Order: sequence, then C-alpha cells, then structure tokens
Amino acid sequence: MPRRELLSRIGMKEADLEGDTPLPTATLAVAWQAAIEMSDDALFGLHAGEHADIGSYDVLDYLFLTSATLGEGCRALERYHTIIAEMWRVDLVVENGLARFRHWVPPELVEPLWHAWDYFFAGSMKRVRIAMPPGALKEVHLMHGERPVDE
Repeated sequence: MPRRELLSRIGMKEADLEGDTPLPTATLAVAWQAAIEMSDDALFGLHAGEHADIGSYDVLDYLFLTSATLGEGCRALERYHTIIAEMWRVDLVVENGLARFRHWVPPELVEPLWHAWDYFFAGSMKRVRIAMPPGALKEVHLMHGERPVDE
C-alpha cells in the first residue's frame, strides 16, 4: 500500500507521524477504512498482521521474545499491550490446558476498528508460532460478533 497515498487520503502528512503522540481514534478508524478500500481486501487486518515484522510491536516484541517461557511472554503481552493502544484490554485466559486471548473493546470502537483488532491478533499469532516448537500450535480461532448486513 503506498504510504503517501494513504496519508493523503486521510488528510495527513509524513510529519504528522513523527511525534510520540498517539493518533486520535477517529483518524485510526478512517485510516483502516481507507486501507481496506485501497487494497480491495475485506480481510485486510488479518493479511496485514501476517506481515507485522518482529520489532514492529516495539517493546511488546522485546518483552515477549525475551521471556523465559511462552506463558510468561503471553502474560507480558496481556500486561503491557496498552503501550500500543490504551483503548482496549487483552486478557490471557488459561482453562483446562487451553489458552486464549480475550479482547475487551469499548462497544463504539468495535465496528470502526475491527481490522485493527484482526491486525493485532494475526501479528500476535505470528509471534506465538515463532516461540513454539513446530506443530505445537493445534488450533487458532478468531471470533467476531455478528457483522451488520449492508442493505
């Protein structure tokens, strides 16, 4: 995706990305929607997350990949994910030998940012696969609520 074209489409310049100030949620929602339209990919978030290089999650990658165990790495993601986004919460739930991440998102942000959640999920799974022995990951499920039907 051409970065300049995306920025132009959402009314931003390269310089707007240089500071440490987080982008407003409304801007993020518009950017994700523009990316979907530009790519013509209804699963843009998942596909983009597959390309989230190690290091792109900044300190989260460091904490996860330097943890002694996979469980400790997942707990680090759970505890420190707000470094990337304060607007949602991630819980690691382990029951009966099954581990899952549960995302808590304010209801008004679910729809406009669902591709962002998919991006984080796909990128997280990429990191989990790196940390696990080949074949150890048996299943991955991504669940969304019902999507509104366009009329």
